Amino acid sequence: MMVRHKLVLTVLCVAFAAGCSQSVPGDPVAQGLSSGDTGGPGRHIDADVDDLVLSPDQFPAPYSAVVVPREQIGLGMAGVPQGGRIEPEGCTAPLPDLNDGKAAYVVGTDSQTQSTVTAGVIRTDRTVASFREQVESCPDITMTTNTTTARVHRELGADPAVDADDSLDMTMTVKSGQGSRTVDVTVLMLVAQVGDVWVTSMFMSFTGAEPDRQAVEDVLTKSVAKVDAA
Repeated sequence: MMVRHKLVLTVLCVAFAAGCSQSVPGDPVAQGLSSGDTGGPGRHIDADVDDLVLSPDQFPAPYSAVVVPREQIGLGMAGVPQGGRIEPEGCTAPLPDLNDGKAAYVVGTDSQTQSTVTAGVIRTDRTVASFREQVESCPDITMTTNTTTARVHRELGADPAVDADDSLDMTMTVKSGQGSRTVDVTVLMLVAQVGDVWVTSMFMSFTGAEPDRQAVEDVLTKSVAKVDAA
């Protein structure tokens, strides 16, 4: 189970094109990030992230969900290890220190397909608007480490119909490895902003399965309501 958690969290790091390791070279601000994003995300949500994330028993069938232990979050989000890099240069974006209680995740798994749906909350001073600009400026990125290269394509869809300050819909494909050892990952991620908290809902499949949009939207709607009520 820990391996699956690490894969899910690493894909989140890739999705955000995040410099999740301090060893990533270059400017840690995404190309095209507007200087108008200095106002911050607005109101502070005064609750611990562990109390904001969706409870496992609120996940839709057939996803059996468990809470990701806090100590595994920092490990899993170390998506760009020492010697790694993201190209084009300037397409890395900062995330908060996830070892400092600023993020919480619950991962639900469909035992038949091994697909996952992940609910998350991240406390951050970034806005979803800045993330949208980042994806628009850098839809295609390459993440390289000493052992592998991952080619990532991100594409925005219509913003989710959810009661939040801002929201976006992103599909993503990640291709890594070579020859018979190629790994293809299919991702659908919905992100909503409620004050200084990002609420995420993400589907991930290693088998090319069509994203379970209904489940992802259900998780996002419930998650936003929980954060907004805090």
